[in-house]
Amino acid sequence: MNKKRTIIAAVVLVIAAVLALTYSARNSVKSSSELKVVALLPLTGPAAIFGQDEKLGIELALEAQESAKIPLAFTFEDTQGKPDIAVSALRKSYDISGSRVYMVSTTSPTLAILPILKDLPDYTLTFVVATLSGITKDYPFAFRIYPSVDEEIRVLSSYAEKAGYKRIAAYCFKSQAGEDAIRTMAKSVTAFGGSVIFSDTFPIVEKDFRQSLLKIKSLQPEAILITGFASNYADIFRQMIENDINIPILAGVGMPLGDFEKQLPAEFLSRVVFPASRFNLEPENPEIKALIDAIQQKGKTANYEIAYAYDTTMLLASAVEKSGSSDANKISQAIMELMPYKGITGTINLDENRDARLDLKPCRYGPNGIELADPILR
Repeated sequence: MNKKRTIIAAVVLVIAAVLALTYSARNSVKSSSELKVVALLPLTGPAAIFGQDEKLGIELALEAQESAKIPLAFTFEDTQGKPDIAVSALRKSYDISGSRVYMVSTTSPTLAILPILKDLPDYTLTFVVATLSGITKDYPFAFRIYPSVDEEIRVLSSYAEKAGYKRIAAYCFKSQAGEDAIRTMAKSVTAFGGSVIFSDTFPIVEKDFRQSLLKIKSLQPEAILITGFASNYADIFRQMIENDINIPILAGVGMPLGDFEKQLPAEFLSRVVFPASRFNLEPENPEIKALIDAIQQKGKTANYEIAYAYDTTMLLASAVEKSGSSDANKISQAIMELMPYKGITGTINLDENRDARLDLKPCRYGPNGIELADPILR
């Protein structure tokens, strides 16, 4: 009897072991069929407004990819917009989760992370969400599907040329991106016979802009280039109105984030031109409207931060499907093969440095919202 029980127990143990191995194998197959992606976003801190919107854009894109053969499995890490925290999160995800695909947001964390990724033994595909000019150039694994300073100034300088603005003042927030905007505008304006007659920068936390604005007013430029966050625009514009400064403004892509049509006179806003995409110009397009409705159902206001994160994630998913692989190198090749890519923000192209060439147009706030800005009718 004891011998029989021993045999039965042994058989049970063997069956249990086989079942455990089968379960483990199935889980292993399931795990290997996913593409692990780590998003390093500022989910708290001063830049959380960007990170939270980008997270929502990613999540909405993932909801549209439920039936994918190789689904994207995103993990979100909060960088607080700080380079050291971003680097720590990167090392943890690389060593522990085995991720080789990343999305990193805001300039400082991006500048800290890219050199580290370049020195790693494995190829890592990385999407960067930062405005700094040429940020992908020295990193063959890095892609940007997001407006850069170069893209902003390309649109604004073209508008300035058509509008006949030859004397331009530049007043931008103090950062490498702000300085790039001034330098790039000066180069572009010079190419069509104009010049930047005044340039200055301000700290991002500045609240009183009167001294610089009055100096600009005295120089009588034909337009002012102003770049900054939405809060900077609001303060600068109010102080321009208070001091009767009616000079046309060339602003950055952050303008649609400010709900300015609810805060400022329509006459003033009609003089503010900024780059915007199809997402802002065609809200009644069925595809765009569906995304806007989905965003609103989440209790958020639709904006381009969400839209570009959505497009980036959808492009990644399309490249994974095209390559039929979770290998970062093969996915990178597929991304380039998908160009030009039709996204929610318009047609996206990548240059030889894998940097965005976006379908941006000069726009302004009109009676019915954001509309194309015609320099002839200014």
